[in-house]
Amino acid sequence: MEKTLFKALFALSVTLVACSETKSLTSPDGGIKLTFDPTQMTWSASKGGALILDDCQIGLDILSDAPEVRKAGQGSIKWEVKRGIEEHIVSPLHRQSQFSWTYNLLKVSFSDGTSVEWRVADDAIAYRFCSSLEGRTTVKDETSIVRFTSDGLLTRCRNNSHKNPFKTSFEGWYLTAPLSEGSDGVDLLPSSVLTEEGIRVTLAESDVHSYPVAFLDEAEAGGRELSLTFPPYPGEEWIAASEGPRTYPWRIFKITTEDSAIPEDNVIYALATPSKVEDTSWIRPGFSAWEWWNDWGLEGVGFKPGVNDRTYREYIDFAADYGLEYVILDEGWGKVGPGQNLLRPIKTLDLEGLAQYAASKDVRLILWAVLDRLYKEADEVFERYEDMGIAAFKPDFLDRGDQQAVEMLETILAKAAEHHLMIDCHGIFPPSGLNRTWPNLINVEGIKGLENAKWTDPDFDFPGHDVTLAYLRAMAGPSDYTPGAMRNSARSQFETNYSKPSSMGTRAHQVALYGIYDSPLTMLCDTPTNYRAEDATTRFIASLPRHYDSKKVLCGEMGRFIVVCREKDGAYYLSGITGWDAREVSMNLDFLPEGDWDYELFRDADDSDSNAQNYTLQRGSIASGGLFKLRMASGGGFSAILKPAKD
Repeated sequence: MEKTLFKALFALSVTLVACSETKSLTSPDGGIKLTFDPTQMTWSASKGGALILDDCQIGLDILSDAPEVRKAGQGSIKWEVKRGIEEHIVSPLHRQSQFSWTYNLLKVSFSDGTSVEWRVADDAIAYRFCSSLEGRTTVKDETSIVRFTSDGLLTRCRNNSHKNPFKTSFEGWYLTAPLSEGSDGVDLLPSSVLTEEGIRVTLAESDVHSYPVAFLDEAEAGGRELSLTFPPYPGEEWIAASEGPRTYPWRIFKITTEDSAIPEDNVIYALATPSKVEDTSWIRPGFSAWEWWNDWGLEGVGFKPGVNDRTYREYIDFAADYGLEYVILDEGWGKVGPGQNLLRPIKTLDLEGLAQYAASKDVRLILWAVLDRLYKEADEVFERYEDMGIAAFKPDFLDRGDQQAVEMLETILAKAAEHHLMIDCHGIFPPSGLNRTWPNLINVEGIKGLENAKWTDPDFDFPGHDVTLAYLRAMAGPSDYTPGAMRNSARSQFETNYSKPSSMGTRAHQVALYGIYDSPLTMLCDTPTNYRAEDATTRFIASLPRHYDSKKVLCGEMGRFIVVCREKDGAYYLSGITGWDAREVSMNLDFLPEGDWDYELFRDADDSDSNAQNYTLQRGSIASGGLFKLRMASGGGFSAILKPAKD
């Protein structure tokens, strides 16, 4: 069970009559300052004494028993200040297995039964609305407008759906442009602004329950502001409704001077509701063989591959031979007509027999499902497949982020946990802390991942996109990017091929992604035929941990490159990727405990710029504090395993 320890060093609570007085609160290290005016519901923020956000506006429009809308935050005011609150959070399956989070708190309570709670940490400001109102409370809309004091570069996650921006699979790509240019679309979080002063402000959210997820609204050209917008409840003109007292989602503003702080972020996880799953011992991270990306692409097997027993036995045999924990049965295993029937596998599959065959080889199965059908049949489906030994479900295609969609996903997660089933959700929003509340949410798509290589425009900058994902999408939690392509293409050589897809960039880039992204359940997306032919690559991937104890970004720049160090059981794992620009990187290994270290290095070959499938696998030793220097090819990368040298 998750444990969180709290310690508060100083607390002050006073009651004031509503007036024009504002209140300021600094971060524990004094570097960030928040100023809040509750009478105007405006706030500002400074970093290192420089004002970066000013006249920002928040609001919650409430419909109670009366039809008219009223603003939250009316009446007399009670201030509460607490300083030096320290939480030690044990965080299984997070990017850090445990961490401490220290912040100062400002809570402003109003006599109308609403309040605003602020938390100011050394690297972030966050706020949320709270309500003590009884009965039904309907939120007409929420206001969150962020005004910057200077122009900057906005990196926003572009929505992949513009006809109806709230009907989206959340598979966005990134565009960087001056903030003052504005934007013509409703986009996705997290998104980030690098100000002219070199301060980066990243917008995100956490703890979204019975409420819609936030989107980044259109922005007018010539301005310097961003605002959030929210999908309405289906068929209604309001965004959320609930019964009784509650808290609303956290609005997070990560404020840093180093890009490296973003993928290391713990704020989203720390602000989420703690785990509702008492016993998590049955939740097992792992690697999974996967057939959909490679189009069931077995070769030389003496039968026609497809959704049938012989095909899946080949995938199970492959998983067993390389020590992979899972095999996914993607779209097609359930009888279709009309809609997927999760209780009637197609006639070419003996699903129970496959589950037994997999179990005999210490492999378990994961089943794909249409999310709304799984929601309707969850009780019966989960009971049947728990008894069969199925490990997880992969719900897909909800493609919404309204309150009803959020509640549907949480219902599935709760019922799945009752039956010891993990969930790897696709066609849905990033987790933004939901993986803390429901740790059986083992992975989430909400990412423009490698499946898009099956149909993407050859001009799309996939390697650069991969790098930006490693910063911004990674901040929101685990990412089911589905790496592992064995066909790899240099920039001028890439061609789309649905049945025999390839990746942009090098083989070493693909291998490095297993250490770059937070992904407790990770696919090997290519066909067993290709993996067996590339045995050295496959064995290197299979030797990597399924989950790590810590994550540290050693160097990098958003959109250009990143180098990550992870630790597991006394061994260290380095991974790096670059965009289309080749580069050399140097890493001082002073973080290693004293002594000599043996390493195994999977890196780009000398000719990988033009022959992307080529790589070099080398072994050697190096002392703690030594300099690790290497070149990443265009679209390249590397992965290194370092273990204490044997005597």
